[in-house]
Amino acid sequence: AAAEAAAVAEAAAASEAAELAAVTEAAEKITEAEPVAVPPVTGRSATTTSTDLSGEWALVVDDAFRKLYDKYLQDLGQPSFVRSIAVSVVGLTGETVEQRDDGLNLTIRGTNPRGRWTRTLVASDASGGEEVYIDTADGERVSAEAWWEDGNRHVSWMRGGKKYGGGD
Repeated sequence: AAAEAAAVAEAAAASEAAELAAVTEAAEKITEAEPVAVPPVTGRSATTTSTDLSGEWALVVDDAFRKLYDKYLQDLGQPSFVRSIAVSVVGLTGETVEQRDDGLNLTIRGTNPRGRWTRTLVASDASGGEEVYIDTADGERVSAEAWWEDGNRHVSWMRGGKKYGGGD
């Protein structure tokens, strides 16, 4: 019975290792893949009249996403216990977006089992704009830069984060 239990445990470990290798390979292919073709950027602007992101948003989470999210958290140095909890609740994340002033201001109110947070992104054009600081969901203060590309794609960067392998 002990030998049978050891064989089952060994087979499970091998299966888990093979699954992790497959996820790692998939993640590497994503990062090595050619960029997705997007329309050329004709201009960075602070406002848009063609797109309104206002509304209730929820993450679409499937098994493939969970595996890639776990790999991402692992690459950030998160322990297995933390990753297992994060992966199990990531689908409970929701956001409410309020877009104002033709997209100049985008307020995002997020919720998940860990809590609630609000951040407002202020868009700027190619000449830049005022430096805006926001607090992340974990209460870390970071600088935020946001803009519209071609009037229909909102882009934002958070810089200066130190948690979870963050940074620029």
